[in-house]
Amino acid sequence: MSDARQIKELLRERVAELAPYLFPNGKREGVHWCVGSVNGEPGKSFKICLTGEKAGLWGDFAESGKHARSLLDLWMNARNADFKTALREAAEWAGCPLQGPNGYARHEHNGNGATGGNGATAYVPSLDWESCVAAFTAKHVERLSEWRGYSREFSEWLRSQKLVGLCQGCLAFPVHDHARNAVVAHCRSKDGSWFYSPKGTKTAPLIIGELVPGDPVHCFESQWDAFAFMEVSGERSGVIITRGASNGAIVADVIPKDSTVYAWPQNDAPG
Repeated sequence: MSDARQIKELLRERVAELAPYLFPNGKREGVHWCVGSVNGEPGKSFKICLTGEKAGLWGDFAESGKHARSLLDLWMNARNADFKTALREAAEWAGCPLQGPNGYARHEHNGNGATGGNGATAYVPSLDWESCVAAFTAKHVERLSEWRGYSREFSEWLRSQKLVGLCQGCLAFPVHDHARNAVVAHCRSKDGSWFYSPKGTKTAPLIIGELVPGDPVHCFESQWDAFAFMEVSGERSGVIITRGASNGAIVADVIPKDSTVYAWPQNDAPG
């Protein structure tokens, strides 16, 4: 699949997020995001369909025959950018920066350490987690502390340990490969739903600190419960977050020998 086609599909999958990103002065009306024109001023005549079979269809609905489906073309119009610039910007927004010769960065493993279908090297979209962490500024630290009830010192610690960041404008946590490199971001949308960026990766646990044989291991379904425990207890190591109640099996191989595991059920509403 070509880079452009891949990005177009990713944009269409997330058109409900893309429309307000490109046109922040717009307003949702039914299944459409509405603005005055492709220039983005408030209004209703220029619409982008957000859901259903026509999701991704856009144009000035006051003028017949001027509708299109390519959201990459929409990006070019909205940003007044040429094709190459729009492709690069859209790829970065979608979490698939074009870095390799074919648009992808080369990795031996994905977020689960899995290789390609025959054990061959897999090619997966790269993630610049350092930039995600850098984007998580002091004001975001303050907001996280107020929202979750953490001390500012603890939220600062999360940032200093690169355990929290900002990806595509969303609160995000790292997904590490076997070498503990952050290769994927687990992101929380503004509506409370979660997604992985880049797409196409499977769930992997978040391990905080070292897992030492014989030492206790605290296992949580939710990062919120884990962080609350760490805040109160002062524990900064031996913590595993499964990212969901159905993912307990994925941590079996990482629990060290002779360790006592404390399994903490989720004590927080989903999201």
